[in-house]
Amino acid sequence: MTLSATDIEFEILESKIRSFDTKFELFVANTIKTIENDNLFKGFYNSKIHRIIETDNEKEFIDFQSFLKNHNNKTYIYSLILMIFSAFETSLKTICYFVQDHSTPYLPFTEPHQKILINCKKYLSKTIDFNSSEININFTIIERLNIVRNLIAHNDGNLIKNKDFPLERQIHYEQIKADKMYDIHITGQIYITDTSYISNTNKVCGLIIKSLIDQLKNANNKGIKFCKPI
Repeated sequence: MTLSATDIEFEILESKIRSFDTKFELFVANTIKTIENDNLFKGFYNSKIHRIIETDNEKEFIDFQSFLKNHNNKTYIYSLILMIFSAFETSLKTICYFVQDHSTPYLPFTEPHQKILINCKKYLSKTIDFNSSEININFTIIERLNIVRNLIAHNDGNLIKNKDFPLERQIHYEQIKADKMYDIHITGQIYITDTSYISNTNKVCGLIIKSLIDQLKNANNKGIKFCKPI
């Protein structure tokens, strides 16, 4: 199978995705600013600028402040994660439809209603090398975020899905715990402790989309025949 598209058609594809991303990035930045201003107004403890007077309960104080801050940020952060992931999936589907419309022979794309990330990757793997270093590293970040996204969407961001098992034996516990950006409360609730994680994740999504389009452009210009996925 080969891809046949003009430079103008690629420009239209990029413009369509860029137009949406620009507006969305502004929304994400404004929401993060709102979170940080709200935290500042409420006087939450900030380890970067605050100092705790000597006390036997310093750890308890920090833990409690972290819980309050995270609980306060929960609605904002969860909403942003769901929106970032939805925007990323929309861009992936847009690229899938582009490949469908410019493939020879015709390679139909059936829009998935579940497991969108997995199914889009499976479809695009027919034309794109997901093992290339840049795509692979960034896609691993997004696949980890997908776990948290699913927990937010289907279990209110809580790791405990099987109450017959303790927190430490819940599926994905070790994976989430290993990422310093996540804070797991004893109740199983997952919190994100640093708002920069959100903006960085949004940038990673943008890098992946750019890399995917660049690979398609390169293959299109060189007339490369794509291999079937392994």
